[in-house]
Amino acid sequence: MGPPARLADQTVRTPNAWFRFVQLFCLILGLVGGRLVAADGEAAFDAANRLLAQGHPAEAARAYAGVSPDGATSVALERNWAQACYQSQQPGLALLHLRRAERLAPRDESVRSDLALLRSKLGTPAPAPDDLQFLRSLRLDEWAWLALIAVWLWFALLFAAKLSPRLRTAVSGFTLGTGLVAMVLCGLLAAAYAGQSGAPDAVVLAGDTPVRQSPLEEAKATFTVPAATELRVRDQKDGWLMVEDAGAQRFGWLKQAQVGRLVP
Repeated sequence: MGPPARLADQTVRTPNAWFRFVQLFCLILGLVGGRLVAADGEAAFDAANRLLAQGHPAEAARAYAGVSPDGATSVALERNWAQACYQSQQPGLALLHLRRAERLAPRDESVRSDLALLRSKLGTPAPAPDDLQFLRSLRLDEWAWLALIAVWLWFALLFAAKLSPRLRTAVSGFTLGTGLVAMVLCGLLAAAYAGQSGAPDAVVLAGDTPVRQSPLEEAKATFTVPAATELRVRDQKDGWLMVEDAGAQRFGWLKQAQVGRLVP
C-alpha cells in the first residue's frame, strides 16, 4: 500500500510542477516582451524627434503616429506630435494632440502655455473660465480615486463603530466628517464628469468643412467650419457625427473622418 500511494503523490505533483514552470516561463516572456516593446517605442520616439529637429515635420508627424501602435500615449508624445503637425500645416491635428495632452496632464504649465500659444496663432478663442474651472485641474480618474478612498474610509469607520460602544464614541466625529467629505467628493466627481461630457470633444481637421442638415452626402450644407474648430459630438450614425458648435449654437452632421476625437 505504501509504494502506490507515493507513486500517486508523484503523479499528482508532476503536472503541478510543469504548470508552475509554464507560468514562470510565460511571466518571464511577458516581462522581456514588454521591455522590448518599450525599447522599440523609445527608439521610434527618438527617431521622430530627430526628424523634427532636422526640419522634416511632415515625416516626423508620420513617425510619431507609429510610436505606439496599441494607442498608448504620453504628454511628451502628444506635445511633440502637435508641434510636428503645426509645422507641417496641419493646425487641426496640432490642436487635437495638445488637447489630448491637456486631458493627460491638466496641471502641466507647459501644456497650458503651448495650448494658449497655438490658439492665439490660429485665432481660436479659449474656453471662457467659469465657476467650476477648478474641477478641470484634476483628471476624472483622480477625482474617482479621491471619492473612492473617502467612501472606503467612511465604511471602515462605520464598521469600527460596530465593534464596541467605546470605539463608537471615539470615532463618531471622524465618521460624520468623513461621510460629509465622501458625499462632497462624490458630488464633485459627478460635476466633473458632467462638465467633461458637455465640453467639446472633437476637433475639425480640414478647413472649410461643410456641416450638413442630415447624415447624407447629398444633404444641404447649412454652414462650414474652419480647421481647428472644437465641436461637441451629440450623436453618430453610419460613419457620420452629429456635432454642436456651442459658441454659435448650431447643429449639423459631418463625416467621422473629418474630425479627430479627444478619446479615439
